[in-house]
Order: sequence, then C-alpha cells, then structure tokens
Amino acid sequence: MASSSRRVLDAIEESRGAIIAQEEPPLPSRATTFGGVNDRYLHTLQLLSAHVKVLLDAPEHLWRLIERKKYLSAAWLFLFTRVVHRALVQQDDQDEDSWSKVGIDVQLEFPLVQRQWDEVSSFRSQIIHKATLSLREIGLPAQGVCATLVTLHLLDSRPLSDTFSALLTQRTKALASLVSWKIDNILSHSANGRAEPHSLDPSPTKPYLVKEILQANQKALAAIIDTVHASRQVFQIPSTQQLSLISFALHSIQDDFTPGSSKPQNVSDLVPSTHSLLTNSSSSAHFLLLPQSLQAYKPYIDLTSPSLMYSQTDFRQAIQDWMLKSLKSWRESSSNWIVHLAKVTEVWTLRTSLRQSINDSELDPSEKSQLVDILNGLCHDRIVAIWKATLTKAQDVFKSELASFLSNLKEQITPRASFQAPPPPTTSQPSKVLNPAPFQQYQSSLKKQLLGRTAQLNAVLSTLEQCARLIQHDLSIILSDGSEGGVAFGKTVTEAYQPLAESTSDAIVATLEREGENALKHAETSSLVGVANTSDELRSSSIFLSHIGCRKSALNNSLFDKVVQRWREETVNRIVRVSSSRNSSFHRQALGPSPRCFQSLLSLSDALQELGVGQQSHRHEPVIQASLRALIMSYISCQPEELEGQSLHDLAFFKAISSTYGPDWQETTQAVADKLGPQDSSKLQELEKTASEFLVRTQTLLSLLLPCASQIRSLTATPPSKDSGNQAQFLLFGNPSSSRQEYQPALELAKTGSRFGLLLVSSVGN
Repeated sequence: MASSSRRVLDAIEESRGAIIAQEEPPLPSRATTFGGVNDRYLHTLQLLSAHVKVLLDAPEHLWRLIERKKYLSAAWLFLFTRVVHRALVQQDDQDEDSWSKVGIDVQLEFPLVQRQWDEVSSFRSQIIHKATLSLREIGLPAQGVCATLVTLHLLDSRPLSDTFSALLTQRTKALASLVSWKIDNILSHSANGRAEPHSLDPSPTKPYLVKEILQANQKALAAIIDTVHASRQVFQIPSTQQLSLISFALHSIQDDFTPGSSKPQNVSDLVPSTHSLLTNSSSSAHFLLLPQSLQAYKPYIDLTSPSLMYSQTDFRQAIQDWMLKSLKSWRESSSNWIVHLAKVTEVWTLRTSLRQSINDSELDPSEKSQLVDILNGLCHDRIVAIWKATLTKAQDVFKSELASFLSNLKEQITPRASFQAPPPPTTSQPSKVLNPAPFQQYQSSLKKQLLGRTAQLNAVLSTLEQCARLIQHDLSIILSDGSEGGVAFGKTVTEAYQPLAESTSDAIVATLEREGENALKHAETSSLVGVANTSDELRSSSIFLSHIGCRKSALNNSLFDKVVQRWREETVNRIVRVSSSRNSSFHRQALGPSPRCFQSLLSLSDALQELGVGQQSHRHEPVIQASLRALIMSYISCQPEELEGQSLHDLAFFKAISSTYGPDWQETTQAVADKLGPQDSSKLQELEKTASEFLVRTQTLLSLLLPCASQIRSLTATPPSKDSGNQAQFLLFGNPSSSRQEYQPALELAKTGSRFGLLLVSSVGN
C-alpha cells in the first residue's frame, strides 16, 4: 500500500510539471467588428433557438387556450406555429437568411423540429372539433359565436354560408337534446296512488315537477331565441353599417382600420394579434429574437373571395326555415310535457312565465307574436282538456250518485229517513286544542238540512256544484288578464269551453229525463220523489247553472212539472185508496171532519214534505195548491149522491180550507159547495162554524197545506195588528177557543185491549 501511494504521488507531480510547461492560449482578438463571422453565427443560433422555442412551447399554449375556450386565439397560434415551422425547414439557397448559408441543416441536425411539428399539427382537428361543439352552448355572446365561426373559416376553409350552416346544425342538435327530455314517472293524484272517487278538484302536480316542466320549456325557448338573435348579430348587416360582424372581423384580421372608420367597438376585443399571443406567453423575452415579419404575422384572408359573400336574402330564408322547424319540434314536445299539469292554475303560471320570457326577448315583433300564438295554442288545448276531464268526471259521478240515491229511496222503510238530521260530531280523545272542522261540517249540514238539502241529495248535487265552482274559479283567473293578448286568449278559451258546458248540461238533463221516464213507466213514487228533488234543486237553489256557464233553459220546468204531475196522481190515488179501504169498525160520529179525512190531509202533507216542498218557498206554492186541489176533487168524486152527516163535515172542512186561498180557489170552493147541496141555513152555518173551529185547532198540523203569512197578506188588504203579538205569526187563522171543553179526537185510534190494564201493577203490596 505504501508503494502504491508513492506511485500515485509521483504521477500527480509529473502531470503538474507537464501542465506548467505548456504555452498559454492566445487572447481573443478585439479588432473583430460587429457582423463578423462569430457574431453572425451567434445571432443565427439565437434566431434558430427562438424558432424552435415556438414549436416547443406551442402545445402547452394551445392546450391552455382550448381549455379557456379561446378557439380563435388557438387557431391563430396554430397558424403562426405552422409559419414558424415552414421557416425552419425551408432550404432556399437564394435567401440570405437561409439556415444553409451559415452551414446549418435543420432537418438533419435538429430532428426534434419535425417531431415537434407532428405533435403540434394534431391540434388542428382538435381545435375544429372543440370549436364546433362549443356552438351548441346556449347563451354565448355574439362575439364568442363570431370568433368560433371565424376559427372554422381559418382552419377549415369554410365559406360564411357553411359556417352559418354549422351553427344551425349544432344548435339543432342542442335543441334536440333539450326537447327529448321526458317525465319518467307519472305522479298519482293522491298519497296512496289513487285519486279520490268523488273529488273533482285534481291534486296539484308536485312542485318540483311543475318547476321541471317550466324549466324544460324555458330552455327550449331560450335555445331558439338565442340562436336567432345571435345569428342576426353575427351575419345580419345593420342599417347603419355596410358589413356584418363576421365580415368586420375578417377585414380586421387582414386590414388595419383607420381611426375614423365605422369599425364596431366589439371587433377589437374579438380579433387577437400575434404580438399579444407572444407577449402573454411564458417566455415572451425569448420571442423578441424572432424576425419582425413573424412578430407582425396575420393569417392571410382573400377578401375578394366569393366564400366571404353571403346574401342577406339567403340568410333570412335560412334562419326562418330553421326557426319554423325548431318551433314545431318544441311544440310537439311541450304538448307532451304539459299533459302532466293537472290544474288550470299550473298551466296559467306556465303561460305567464313563458310569455314574459318571449316579450323580454330581442326577437322581431312578428316572431314574438308567432311564439305567443304557439304558446297560447298549447295552453288553450291543455286548459280545455282539463275542463273536459273535469266535466266528464262530474257527469259520471252524478250518474252513479243519482242511481244510488234513487236506489236508497226505494229501499227505505221509513219515508222520512232521508230527511233525518245528521248525527252530531264526537271527539274520540280529549285534547287541549279542539279541531273545529267536524263542527263546521256539522253546521254546514244543518244549514243545508234547513234549506231542504238532504245528505243524499247533497251527495248527488255536490259533484256538479264543485265542478262548476272550480271552472268558475279558473275562468276568473284567465279573464283577469286585461291585456290585449289576454283578452283575446280568454275569449277563445271561453268559446271553446261553451260547447263542453252545453253538452254536459244536456247530458245531465238526459240522465234526469231517463230516470224520470223509468219512474213514470213503473209508477215508482220514491223514484219520482228523487227525480223531482234533484231537478228542483238544480233549477232553483243549486249554483250549477249560474257557475257552469251553460244555457239556463237547459234545465227548465218541464221535467219537474211532468214528474210532479205523475207523482201527484200516484200520491192522491194512494191516499184515496188507503182511506177508502180503511176498516170502519172504529168509526164513530165526530163533531168535525172524520179521522179518515184528516188522515188523508196529513198523508198529503207528509208526501209533500218528502217531495222536498217547503212552505216558505214561492216556487212550491203551485205544487202545494195543485196537490191539495187534486185531493179535494178526488174526495168529492168518491162521495155518493146522498151524503151522510160525517161526509158533510168533511166537505165543510174542505170548503173552509179552500176558502183560505181566496178568489183564486173560487172554482174549487164552488165545487165543494155544490157537492154539499142545498142544506138548511142553520145547519150549514153550524157546519161552517164547526169546520172553522177545527181548522183553527189544527192549523199547525196542516200548516204546509194552508196559505203562509205572505199569501194571507196578499189576500187581505188590512195588515195584521201590532197588538196581536208574536203568536199571530204562528196562528195565522186565529186562536183556538177554550170555552168548549168537549174533546174531539183528530185521529182514529184503536181501542185498548182487555189485558192492557194488567200491566198497571200497583206497588202498594211490595
């Protein structure tokens, strides 16, 4: 190891001596002027490095510009890079700046240049593809659309007509994607997936679904409106200028406009420059070594080429054709979307929002009118369809409820069972906060009961009234729009609705007439009562006619009068038949009308109440009087020629009742008097006095068959005395006399059985 170390040290000393013994290199000559061979070579290498640097940095800059959607700048940089590559690879020996003049063969010595250009050249198709896809974006400013179309013109050499076709093609695809939206799940109208059978008020569509339908229509309309507006801003020549925006952009690339020219202000921000691209690069100082010709580079555009000429007539025709096709596509899709709107208010909200968007757009007035007409047509059809479905459902429910109502009347054992008051509400669990809804419903039922509207009859009519109420509310909303377009829309909707209301009204009348004919054919008194009640309520107190908007003559008095006439015949015949067939073993001479006669009057009163006749109702007065007159005339016709004592009292009582109606009943009163025949004056006075006293005592029981207070006031010129008191309001025919103590039974009762006394067991013996 020691010897090896010594040999190494010796070798180092020997090397040191050899180095010192050498001569120093000559100093560089300072006499060389600028432009010498060495300086020129160095300058050439720097210029070469700047060219290569452009190729090396181009992919990074292109990617960044594409990501930022600056496609025109990317196309500009690509074309500049292509010029730089051509400057590197050209081998023109005649050019003084040729690389071969300084002994540099770029393709041979720098193969990186070609490989780098191969990489950069692939960006052309990417820029064209990305720029084309970007045209589908809705809401781009006109400058952005114009820059993208100029990119296609520069890179793909497309004429202006082709670039416009590319814009329309991409917007068509974008619109097709928007109108292809579908509602996957059709929502049900209730929580359990089924609608209530008797509820005509459709449940509102889910809020998020209404919002989605509105947004789908807004997006489709926005695509159409934005395309038309952007196309006009880019291609249409304004009246104050000579070129369109895209023509200005192309001229701005090729020529420098003077400050006094009419160049649009937005063109300066639209068209980039080579200097700005090089300045904003990551190594801008290196690019300053490039020749001035490259730094001032502009893509070449032949302004005299026919490809830059686009007729305004062709442009207007193309945009009009595209708009018509697009509106047709939107109308077809929107008609499928709004089918899921279940209420007129939802359709009206949709129309209001879309109409506002149309009015706020920058389309021509004629185009706005065209869009509004399509929107009105869609909403018109949907509103009419909703009303038609509501009316059809109301009609079907009415048929089923009416059939059920008539069927229940046939099965009722007690005639007055349907007129019983509803049961009061009960609370199952005591709570501090009481729910008032059951009590309010009970109050409403009682009010309807007082008006003669039974629960079953209300079930039949409530469907129609609810339908009319809903449609009336919808019409009030539609007709609230006082604008010119709103008034016209309301008029067309009303005209389209009117036949639906007419057909529904006719169907209701046909249903009642059919049920009435069946009842008349089979002589079913209960069915006649049901049909009469229903038709009477519909033509008088129901809101159906006043709210549905149909002809008021649709439900006239003919059906009610026909049914009541047949009911009167059946009822009077039944009363007379029962009265004639009653066992006379219990008959005894009574001072006044016989129990049979009085029972017949009570039966008629009950039948009228079952018919729904009210004493205070003026429309029912003819029914009461005609029925009472028919009973009296039928009773008269059944009497023999020779009248007995009890029959005389019956006729006298009928005469007393007939006399209460005054001169209008003169014929009936005379017929009863004629039937009484010639009687002794004292006996006749006694009969009339007894009948009058009996009428006073029974006026409360027979109040429905006697004139009411208003009728009595119209018959007598003297008003009732104020001193008569409140009792006169109930005892219209006087107070019963208390002088006579003799009891006269009004009804015929059976004799007490022999074992009845055995039930009265005395408690004394217990």
